[in-house]
Amino acid sequence: MIIGAVVLLYALAGIGFIIYLFWRRPGAVLTARILFSAGAALHLLFTLFLAFQTGRLPLASPAQAASMTILLASLIFMPLIFRRSTAVLGAFFLPAATCAIGMTAPRLQEGTAAAESLLHAWYPLHTVSVIAGEALFAVAFIASVAYLVHERIIRRGRIYLSVSSLPPLKLLDGILSICLGLGFVAISAGMVFGALWAASLGVE
Repeated sequence: MIIGAVVLLYALAGIGFIIYLFWRRPGAVLTARILFSAGAALHLLFTLFLAFQTGRLPLASPAQAASMTILLASLIFMPLIFRRSTAVLGAFFLPAATCAIGMTAPRLQEGTAAAESLLHAWYPLHTVSVIAGEALFAVAFIASVAYLVHERIIRRGRIYLSVSSLPPLKLLDGILSICLGLGFVAISAGMVFGALWAASLGVE
């Protein structure tokens, strides 16, 4: 099953990034980047397959929406893991992403029958905007967790720890601010599209 391979690739990539976080093995981060890229590419192909199978964006069920959120968050993370200063963020993101996609995988084929209201043009704009906002908020959450961990290490003076080489606080703060700002814009746009969708259906 394709989604099973996605879960496996994400899990192995997460292990690679964790190894890199604690032991700074160059081979570990290279392998983790390859596995993560392969997992994200396979995840995208699976999403396109569902879209082709149903003739619409696979967003008709909570499981499909969660899968799309993880996919968008993975694509947002892609440039971060290929930067040396932020590669270790994969150790924070991928374990959570693996658990989330693993829990939703058995239900991704559900909701194939589309209600008439879901076929309206405003619906995909509404859902994609909201899900993009949630994905950006997920990235902001990961950055905030790394920020708090690094700040705690600095406050306790434990700079000798290998994990003290997390991204600089200023860099994490910048990632957090950008993701929160863009996420707010995306969620706001989603609310507008949702209102237009409801109005087109005659919902008060």
